[in-house]
Amino acid sequence: MKITILDDYQHAVEKLDCFQLLKNQNVDILHNTEKNKIILAEKLKDTDIIVLTRERTQINEELISLLPNLKLISQTGKISNHLNIKLQFPKV
Repeated sequence: MKITILDDYQHAVEKLDCFQLLKNQNVDILHNTEKNKIILAEKLKDTDIIVLTRERTQINEELISLLPNLKLISQTGKISNHLNIKLQFPKV
């Protein structure tokens, strides 16, 4: 299972003690925010889990429709306007 952590522009995630919980997992950290949905979808095409750390990347139906492997979105902190929690996901 591939986990992608988005928007770690400060390169802080790997320094957190809790990051050690993922040490045996396939984790990719994207440090730069990609605004182009097509380019972002290409970077995330094999991702099963997205971890949102900031409000920089908009998660919407267009992006989700381009991510057939996506199974889970994890949000750190409080929910914000970058994630529409009313989205309808296809049932698997």
